[in-house]
Amino acid sequence: MSFVNARIIKKQASNDEYRKQDYPRGDSRYRVSRSDLCQIAACPHKWLAGGDEGDSTKSTEWGTLIDTLLLSDGLNIAVTPETYDDGKGGQKPWNWNATVCREWREINQGRIIVKPDTLAKAELAVKRIRDDATIAAVLDKADFQVWVQADWQTSDKMIIPVKGLIDIVPCGDSLADFKTTATASIRPYGRSIYSFGYHVQAALYLDMWNAATGGKRDAFLHVIQESSEPYEIGRRQLDSDWLALGRAQYKQALERYAQCLASKAWPSYDDIENPNIMRVNGWTVTSPEPWMIMNSDCKMADNREGILGDFRV
Repeated sequence: MSFVNARIIKKQASNDEYRKQDYPRGDSRYRVSRSDLCQIAACPHKWLAGGDEGDSTKSTEWGTLIDTLLLSDGLNIAVTPETYDDGKGGQKPWNWNATVCREWREINQGRIIVKPDTLAKAELAVKRIRDDATIAAVLDKADFQVWVQADWQTSDKMIIPVKGLIDIVPCGDSLADFKTTATASIRPYGRSIYSFGYHVQAALYLDMWNAATGGKRDAFLHVIQESSEPYEIGRRQLDSDWLALGRAQYKQALERYAQCLASKAWPSYDDIENPNIMRVNGWTVTSPEPWMIMNSDCKMADNREGILGDFRV
């Protein structure tokens, strides 16, 4: 199992052109991304039905704005005027209920529309990033928004199209991604890496990049910034354990996806085969996790001669 036909498609690719798909989900020609693979691993049936990560949030919109200012020329941003002409010789505060304001929005459709004060805050946030000497060295002479894609060839020669959009390709032996987050604190951010599959992204992007270029990059960096003032920043490098886990998970997800394509069966949560999960008459048996029991301030009656005993921790 390996990547074949790997290549760089474009530098400074826009999110819209990268996300465009020529084929529907479930078609073997659909080109999967890291987010697709993470969703397929969790629930193939939901992914096929069009489920997403629910990322249309204010934090994601903020992240997209910072991405645009930091990684591109910012020309895709349209700033709303403070006021509009009311047609009677007067000025009124900008309001989307006004016809002239809605017409302005239509003209700027496809661009990131922001208010002047939001843009000012975003520019301050980007300045915080660029003022950090360590991050500035990574950004210097780097390529941004690099679209790379390849075909994953399974053991039985099935071909699965895959793609990735790498935020930052620095000079040297690393790749990097920009992340906005509620907190850049080290331990909570580590949990975010696992929850959002950032380690899967890191391993996938490194392997696709090396397959496309013949390179041997082996480090993945995260330029992190909190999404609220004062826009604190963080600098993280995913270690070899993160990369090994991410690599194992993306390969497992590709294997599951290949099985779904071949069988045309797309299991839901309770249908996915897992030797560690018990099912009785079609029902999945669920139990409390050990930490839930250990942190419970209560007595539990146990049928196994009091093995659990009296938990008062």
